[in-house]
Amino acid sequence: MSKKLTVYTKLISSPKIKEMTLQEMKAFFDDRMVYRKQYFENNSDIKNAYNFARKLLDYYGEK
Repeated sequence: MSKKLTVYTKLISSPKIKEMTLQEMKAFFDDRMVYRKQYFENNSDIKNAYNFARKLLDYYGEK
């Protein structure tokens, strides 16, 4: 995922499109995945992947 986000942020030149896409991804992680956390909370692999992806989104969201 990190390579895809890196390539995406380099290829997309419009700051508005980047921001909208990152907001949509954050909304998915913050809303839908949290709302359905019962599906994921007992699987440590999914939780680790979620935490990693969340950190990436936060990092790219700050740029």
